[in-house]
Amino acid sequence: MHPIVEGFFDTTTGTVTYVIYEREGTSCAIIDSVYDYDPVSRRPFTQSADKIIAFVKAKRLTVEWILETHIR
Repeated sequence: MHPIVEGFFDTTTGTVTYVIYEREGTSCAIIDSVYDYDPVSRRPFTQSADKIIAFVKAKRLTVEWILETHIR
């Protein structure tokens, strides 16, 4: 097995969300997804998640795991 690791850099938080999978059409893991939040309006939004969702759909992946390594 040779996993493919795709990184998505978030400029606001300075963190990277990773999608790890073996090939198109297989299971994947998402590591350190970003929760977008506007402190002024106090509302969440989904810009970062939308990018990951679009990638997962384009590659026909099935999300099996969502892993968080730095929850506060």
